[in-house]
Amino acid sequence: MLSSFVVNISQSRYFLFTALTILIFICAVSSAWAVDFQIADEPKWVKVSSIEQPSALDKGHADLGVYYLLLDNQIRVTDESEEKYKHLAMKAASQSGVEEVANIKISFNPSFQKLIIHHVNVIRGNQRLNRLVKNKIKLIQREKELENRIYDGTYTATLILDDIRIGDIVEYSYLIKGSNPVFKGSYFGGFSTNWAVFIYQSKMRLLWQKKRQLYIKYHGEIVQPIVTSHQNGYQEYLWLQNSLKPIYSDSELPDWYDPYSWIQLSELNKWEEIVRWALPMYQSNADFSHELSSRIKNIQALKKSEKEILEHVLQLVQSEIRYMGIELGEYSHKPAPPSIVFKRRYGDCKDKALLTVSLLREMGIKASPALVNARLKKGIVDYLPSPYAFNHVIVKASIADKTYWLDPTRINQISNIDEVFQPNYNYALVIENGNNQLVTMDSQWRKISRKSIVEKFDL
Repeated sequence: MLSSFVVNISQSRYFLFTALTILIFICAVSSAWAVDFQIADEPKWVKVSSIEQPSALDKGHADLGVYYLLLDNQIRVTDESEEKYKHLAMKAASQSGVEEVANIKISFNPSFQKLIIHHVNVIRGNQRLNRLVKNKIKLIQREKELENRIYDGTYTATLILDDIRIGDIVEYSYLIKGSNPVFKGSYFGGFSTNWAVFIYQSKMRLLWQKKRQLYIKYHGEIVQPIVTSHQNGYQEYLWLQNSLKPIYSDSELPDWYDPYSWIQLSELNKWEEIVRWALPMYQSNADFSHELSSRIKNIQALKKSEKEILEHVLQLVQSEIRYMGIELGEYSHKPAPPSIVFKRRYGDCKDKALLTVSLLREMGIKASPALVNARLKKGIVDYLPSPYAFNHVIVKASIADKTYWLDPTRINQISNIDEVFQPNYNYALVIENGNNQLVTMDSQWRKISRKSIVEKFDL
């Protein structure tokens, strides 16, 4: 009992220290960004949609007491930036619907995005009431992944509307402008084509420069676009849908299966292009700090075998570098330099992977970072090449003719390297020169961690 109490106290201190570290960091970067938003009319390239309300609304279509009348998404990709416009209209069908539509929330990342709000209106009968008042909009730094010790700097603009009644239609529109510099001007994105609620009118519009290559892939239901060529050098793609029935997801579905349909957009169609994009970020830094160089010399002085060095390095990164991600701007995908990670003693999966790879390479062991998707697993083969296809980074190491898949974010894997457990993510994109495809992960781990369960049902 006493030992359990001590552990809880220790964990509390650890989480308190982590929270204080993030809080200090938040204060520093927030003042540097001078976070704000603008109010302005829609840009000229946007085609504003009118709200079409059916003559008779089916009560069964009011999910959570709300009729979703319009969902309008428009994207324009330019040489300088990305612009994402959204226009929504929702009608309150009950008191719970009033509570839903009266709270407007818009999330954006001020480290590389600007928020421009165009309109907030309440339509009541024949009246259109303007409810866009700047000083009533509050900017809240709400980190959804803070519990997992990940901080990405996302802000939420919130507006709580007064005097909303059953039967009111709340409509608002806004533009988010900016692109993450880590992608070097390449575009990766898409549109959802169905949701967990009934949608009366859905509009998805893309303005794409003709000089740029575009790849489109449909996941699930195919919705053919109306394609128009513009004289200003843009190609317009327009997807229109009406009376979209909701999709109800089953909690027992496998992680890799997505019941929702969506349209994926990418400028790239070869995995080797993602490798070329990632390679400069995952170069081992030979200019190690004095502290890290000393640690390397200490390990080398032990004159251990390559397997023992692999074990030693994995234990070092797992036990001495705690997990925490400061994923601001380009650091959403770009790892921090190994010397910095080792000095501050924390990092996320990509930071810890690059540190591990750098240490191993310095000691003569072949190693590379590998991008995986811990949720999609084998489902990743259906994706267009994109950095968003991955949500985790591990390490591929080779000794003689044997491959080891290692995860530096796991803890206390203190054992023979041949017995270290690593989940099988099915496919990985190894970041090394010459690699041009996803590779299947070695399944040798099954030999040491496999369980066979036999269940018999007598009905």
